[in-house]
Amino acid sequence: MSTGFFPIPKFTMRLNSVWGRLLLFIFIGSLLRFWKLFSGMTFYSDLSWFYLLSRDSVLHGSFPMVTIGASISWLHQGAVWVYLLIPALILSGFNPVGGAVLTALMGIVSIPLIYYLAVLISDKKTALISAFLLSCFFLPVVLSRLAYHNSPIILFFLVFALCLVKKMGFVSGLFLGWLYQLHLLSIILWPFAYFYLFRHRLSPWKFSAGLFISVLPFIIVGPLQTFGVLLWLARFLIHIKPVPAGFISISYLAIILVPAVILAAKFLSFLSGKILFVLGLAFLMVNSFYLFSQNFLPPVLVGRHELSDQISQTRQILVNSRISNPEIRVAGGIAGITDYNASYLYLIWWLNRLGVGPSGTHTVFQVNDSGTRVSVIE
Repeated sequence: MSTGFFPIPKFTMRLNSVWGRLLLFIFIGSLLRFWKLFSGMTFYSDLSWFYLLSRDSVLHGSFPMVTIGASISWLHQGAVWVYLLIPALILSGFNPVGGAVLTALMGIVSIPLIYYLAVLISDKKTALISAFLLSCFFLPVVLSRLAYHNSPIILFFLVFALCLVKKMGFVSGLFLGWLYQLHLLSIILWPFAYFYLFRHRLSPWKFSAGLFISVLPFIIVGPLQTFGVLLWLARFLIHIKPVPAGFISISYLAIILVPAVILAAKFLSFLSGKILFVLGLAFLMVNSFYLFSQNFLPPVLVGRHELSDQISQTRQILVNSRISNPEIRVAGGIAGITDYNASYLYLIWWLNRLGVGPSGTHTVFQVNDSGTRVSVIE
């Protein structure tokens, strides 16, 4: 069987040619998602805030309804990522890399899932191109390595869409609601989902029941948290202004990434196999070069030190501290954010748990968020 995309060598002919290529794309995606992940992960404040919540849920039974504040100051993201993170932290002994391994695996699983979704709504050639694009495009790779609340968006979108197409309304509604908890802007998907149900004459009741259950924490918090993003969208549309540089975050792009990838793949599927091979090779090389040059980080995080350096900093602090929970001030931190040292608070707790205790005489330290220097304040 041939789809005219990336011919494979003869030694793979024991496998169906489509599956051989799909396995190749999964291998590429796995390599990019796990390259230097265990040492090169960036453990910054917003990310570690979820780690602290997950830790407290395990140790103290404090299970939150909502979590970190959204970019809309009067709203909060949901707690789904906190609960997803709990088993990853338990299995890894609360090692910070545990969350990144989880999201990297989610990214890898997304590759065959987008193939399956594209097969259902289009054809095998489009599906293979979609899987290839998702495997090495820098945006899903970066998201898969962050261990942040927006990292599962692509996987959850795929499960939501697949269940919708397969007429599994209740499960589809559940995942759409969990998508809403992962990022509030995913509410823009709701009218499309109900339009799909209406067009295909499918009952909306099971879908709505699943959606209701998965957004129930927001409903309990209150109507502003549940539907407040609609007020923001209305105000944004009424007072349209030029979008400032940096406004469109990777979280916003992640919500529309799957349909954008499949649509791009559909257009590319009209090209011949040879042209696709050249374009695909160039796409892989350009994205790989960009990822390595940016240390696999989004632009806003480039320059932050790696987790291995941050652990070394924290060990140095404990060696010079006389208490197990010293005060840490972050030079270069963001003014007005009181939990900017959250990553160091988590690492100190984790290292204490591993038996790395205080052995010095000081209590207050300063670290540089983009360097490795530790200064003693008192």
